Amino acid sequence: MKRIALLLLLAFFCLSMQAADDNRVKVKLKTGATITGVMKRIDPLKEIVVVIAGQETTISMSDVENVEMVEGAPTSAGQPAAVKSGAEAEPTVILSEETGTWKLQVTEATGMPERITINIGQTPIEMVLVNGGRMMMGYNGSGSTKMRSEPVHEVVVTSFYMSTQPLPASFVTEVVGTKNVEGKGNEPAQVMSYDDVEKVIAAVAKQSGRALRLPTEAEWEYAASGAKQNEIFSIAGGKSVAYEWCSDFLADFPEGGIIMTDPTGPTEGDRHVIRACNAKNGKYDRTGKINVEDTLLGLVRLVIKAKDVK
Repeated sequence: MKRIALLLLLAFFCLSMQAADDNRVKVKLKTGATITGVMKRIDPLKEIVVVIAGQETTISMSDVENVEMVEGAPTSAGQPAAVKSGAEAEPTVILSEETGTWKLQVTEATGMPERITINIGQTPIEMVLVNGGRMMMGYNGSGSTKMRSEPVHEVVVTSFYMSTQPLPASFVTEVVGTKNVEGKGNEPAQVMSYDDVEKVIAAVAKQSGRALRLPTEAEWEYAASGAKQNEIFSIAGGKSVAYEWCSDFLADFPEGGIIMTDPTGPTEGDRHVIRACNAKNGKYDRTGKINVEDTLLGLVRLVIKAKDVK
């Protein structure tokens, strides 16, 4: 009996030491309960595995409200631990040349196609898979006195598809008319009113029968900072600035150190976020104003979560 007890004690000690190399987290459940332990892995689409007193506890992400890193938790080379969906998932760190900030992307091992095509009326829309992961969102203004989006904070973004081209003027004007829209035919529609954008998105969802929508600001920044940025945002390859609508209301980013999964911004506000893909201050340019001088403004790009693609 003593030998068995000693072996159990040693096993518990080894498990505890192994877990200590990972990140300590607080997992807040939708029931209001909080679980504290060491995060072994997390799949934002499925589950989080937390080690508590040497024992692995698996929690469905559908039951999780948020995951918060415990202050002082160790990281590797000054960067957060990767969001992993399994042992095979390896993080890819993408360092922005403009700002020096890191964007950490991790492939979710779910066997999703790299591209899909969705028909909206007579218009085929090609969409590219953006693999989910974790990133530091925002920009502290380094190198620019004009553009700031603080505080820089950590978010988790689950996999989604984003269209490789904005909606064409032909489709948009058919829905809302030409009064607040610039562009003709297959040219990208520049929509000047968010009310019109909402009408267009509603028409897209109805015609396609899919949960297509505008990108959230987190999704937009994640895609614009990642490996697929040139593939998706080819419209920004010219000299004109390409501004695009996001679904979030414009506001300062939240304080507090809570790692949010798929944040959607504040619940109310006066203006919606507009992001620039190749403005003078780079892809981190962020505004809530429309200024039509020498710009392509208010483009409407589509997103759908990978889990919603059947």
